Amino acid sequence: MKQKSNQITTFVFGALAILAGTVAVILPNIFSGEPAVGATPVDLELSPQPYPVQGISIPPKPVSSSSSNVVDDLTGKPVEHTHRVSGQFQFEYQVGLLLNAQQSPLFPWKATVTNTPQSRLVRDAVVILEDECGHYIKRKISSNGDFSFEWTPVGCNKGKITVWSVAPGNKADKVGVGKWLKGPVNTMDELTTNTSDYTPYSFSHSFDIKPARKNGGNGLDLGKITIPLNDEASRGFFIMDNVLIARSYYSSLPGISDTKLVKINVVHSKGLKPRGLECDAWDAKEKNLQSAIYVPTKDLGFIFIPWDCKDLGQDAHAHIHETSHYFQRLFLRQNPDYGRFGEGLANVQSAIIRKSQWITTTGSDLVENLDVNARMACWNGTQWNPRIDTPSQFNECTNSGGTPGFPQAVVWSNDLASAGWFQRIVWDLVDGGTSDPEPLTTFIIPNQSPNNCGNACEFGQFDKITGGGTSTPPSSLAINDVLIYYLGGNGALGTNPNYVDRGLPGLDITDFLDGMICRGHITASAANELVATAMGLNYEAEGGPTSCPHPLD
Repeated sequence: MKQKSNQITTFVFGALAILAGTVAVILPNIFSGEPAVGATPVDLELSPQPYPVQGISIPPKPVSSSSSNVVDDLTGKPVEHTHRVSGQFQFEYQVGLLLNAQQSPLFPWKATVTNTPQSRLVRDAVVILEDECGHYIKRKISSNGDFSFEWTPVGCNKGKITVWSVAPGNKADKVGVGKWLKGPVNTMDELTTNTSDYTPYSFSHSFDIKPARKNGGNGLDLGKITIPLNDEASRGFFIMDNVLIARSYYSSLPGISDTKLVKINVVHSKGLKPRGLECDAWDAKEKNLQSAIYVPTKDLGFIFIPWDCKDLGQDAHAHIHETSHYFQRLFLRQNPDYGRFGEGLANVQSAIIRKSQWITTTGSDLVENLDVNARMACWNGTQWNPRIDTPSQFNECTNSGGTPGFPQAVVWSNDLASAGWFQRIVWDLVDGGTSDPEPLTTFIIPNQSPNNCGNACEFGQFDKITGGGTSTPPSSLAINDVLIYYLGGNGALGTNPNYVDRGLPGLDITDFLDGMICRGHITASAANELVATAMGLNYEAEGGPTSCPHPLD
């Protein structure tokens, strides 16, 4: 989806490209790695407020508009008019460009990105034409990014077209992205669900009416109207487009239609922090206002993307990541535990939707590769300490005489209840397996050091699972079969009576792997080789259900 300069080609949602002499990766600006950056657990046991909620919507038509000239139904009537104006809106946004990735001391686990501006068409948004004659005509931009108006202005010279960060649906809006109007707040609780307390982002373009007269032609084509990166509205349309992409992905899954997806209201607003207050002191107890967070206790579609202190407005992974929590709450058999399931799945689903295994992580402008089944640490001669997350920490390790390396997962903890291990395991259920070789196959096993482990620490191509990759249609992806037909709830196709809660109480990685096996996507031996052998974790595939048909199979 971003264009690279020089020898770098065009990619869709952050695909990885390794070029001769240069390692180059196009990445969407992305959010929470492992450990999660700016992510805050949500108590999903709380009951949400009743739905529906109108949420973020365009303001009422101005009182100056003549009632006879107002068209507020989003569709044009079959009337022959004298004038026509058409065009497209596009917004600029930042994309992370990863160059010479193999030169990073943390590669293949992490590398540094350089941000560069790109543009994308505004799609599916409300667009309004107004003129000096009092016309107020509402339309919807097409899914291809086109808009057009036909109308008959008499005696007026100037018109204006305004696009709003609201995506309408058939019966209700799909998405609204807006800013808070009530000034600084101290906690998340102060943000309301009142429509009047927010306004969507908007961008207007004025034009001369005279060239729009059809005269047997097509009227006035405004071409591409750019919403520049330095205009705050570009953020609103970037967020909205990312959320629409995620909604489209979820609605393509079995049992989930667009009508089941309640409206998503995203709040992204500058100036919420009281003036003169330091970031450390703002919302000091919870830090929710400095986190990308899904808050179903406000309404089932409420997502907050921070700006003050931790700006994630240009962070596609943050936007899509939070929609996964929305999906989980609406369509899984139970609200998953945040740490051991929910956060890891959100990282994986965002990576699938963006078509990139790279996600933002600890450290400035760093991205992390989900396809690495370990973390880097410093061996000080007797033990692994401390963990290495940034190039500066890598240098501190080597300068102190330590040896950076990748201890096996079990060295960190034998606990499967980890978002970090969950997302790495599940990514191996998505990627191409042997056709997509592991970037790291050497892990230092317990009681060994980086200097003397030898063949005992080499596990080869341990991922033998062909998951289909991100190019597979969502409805055909194996992990989505498991999410809907084994772990799914009444919001989708109903629960599976053959589900067995074999691991910890509630959803966890054991349940996910059991579903992959009993639904026929992987073998028990392949699961064991990945989790128990290569990662060394306390897991046995045997003992789970061997078959788990769903009533609607």
